[in-house]
Amino acid sequence: MLTFRDITPGDRDLVIPMVRDFYQSDAVDHPVDAAVLERSFQDAADPAEPLLRGVLVQRDGAPPAICM
Repeated sequence: MLTFRDITPGDRDLVIPMVRDFYQSDAVDHPVDAAVLERSFQDAADPAEPLLRGVLVQRDGAPPAICM
C-alpha cells in the first residue's frame, strides 16, 4: 500500500541525496547550487511555509528508493 506523509527536518539525510541525484541527471540542463537545494528542503519541511510542501511517498512503510 502506498502512503503519503509530509517531510520533516529529520528526513534530510533521506531526501537530499535523492534531490542531488535528480539534479545531476540528464533531466536537468543546468547545475543547481547545493545551497539552493538545502534552502528548498528546509522550506519544504517547514509546516509554517505557506507556499511549499514536501511529501514522501512510501510503499508498505518502507523509505522511498531511487529506481533507475
